[in-house]
Amino acid sequence: MLNYDNYAITLGRAVDVFRRGRDAVPEQKVALRALAALSRLAGVVVEVGIGELRVGGTVIPPALPGVSVLLAQLEGHDVAEIRIRQAAAPASLLELLRGLAEPLGARRPAVDLAARLRAAGVDDVEVRLLPPAWPSVPPPAPPTSPGEAVDATTEQFALEAAVRDARRLSWPETAVAAIALDPEAPDVPDRLCVYGTLMEGFARRPLLGPAVLEGPGRLRGSLLDLGGYPGVVLDDGGWVQGELYRVPDLAARFARLDRAEGYDPADPAGSLYLRRRVAVHVANGPPRDAWLYVYNGPAGGGPRISSGDWRAHVTARGTASP
Repeated sequence: MLNYDNYAITLGRAVDVFRRGRDAVPEQKVALRALAALSRLAGVVVEVGIGELRVGGTVIPPALPGVSVLLAQLEGHDVAEIRIRQAAAPASLLELLRGLAEPLGARRPAVDLAARLRAAGVDDVEVRLLPPAWPSVPPPAPPTSPGEAVDATTEQFALEAAVRDARRLSWPETAVAAIALDPEAPDVPDRLCVYGTLMEGFARRPLLGPAVLEGPGRLRGSLLDLGGYPGVVLDDGGWVQGELYRVPDLAARFARLDRAEGYDPADPAGSLYLRRRVAVHVANGPPRDAWLYVYNGPAGGGPRISSGDWRAHVTARGTASP
């Protein structure tokens, strides 16, 4: 019988070894043999859930060796699900590992893993990707009068210039699409302030990818203990302590982050959290504009944490990082 924890460890270690390139060829051969041996026992479905990894429907503890690396690579390549058939060919598993090991650059996904496997003729490993974070750029609406034709042409020139500038500065394509969808919108910050399970050392930190920690930050509000995670209410109740990150590909990550936080842009009233722009105060310098997930659940959903510091709170009560 296949042990799903062992399978996740084996797959994670194999991906990690393949990330090292040609310097680790002997180790890569061993890792591939180990994965092929386990795959002969049964077919496996690997799923990326809300900040968690599931193999065969079983949630895999993130502390197991290789699991955090595997989850980060899966998320970085926008993988939602992988189906590996029983006795999948070693050549198919090799192509999968090479694809998952591709570096995660500023633009994500670095490689379309599903297309790569199809191009290689792999039919015993199937990959399902997440949908794009943004819709494609729509064409301009046709003018209905001569006067509107002049305005539309002028706006289109400005729009094309904005898109060209964004691409020249190597913005992610999702951000370019956002400009085209709403060219008059103010600059979207690439900073995210986190105060709970997205902080360093907590289970959902991999969702931020290669984010750069700029330092501690704080904002006006109240921090609530909702059980395994906190929530912020924007009020004058005190100060909430958090971490301020600069996330170069933040626009591309919003879809997965929104799902993880229970935020549906199409249904804000029914969302557990809302994504809002706030001013975050830092030790040196003026406040910085950043995104924050704000609690939108029922009033009194949990007791207020007087310190406003989730890390100190869970440490004091002896609770492991959720």
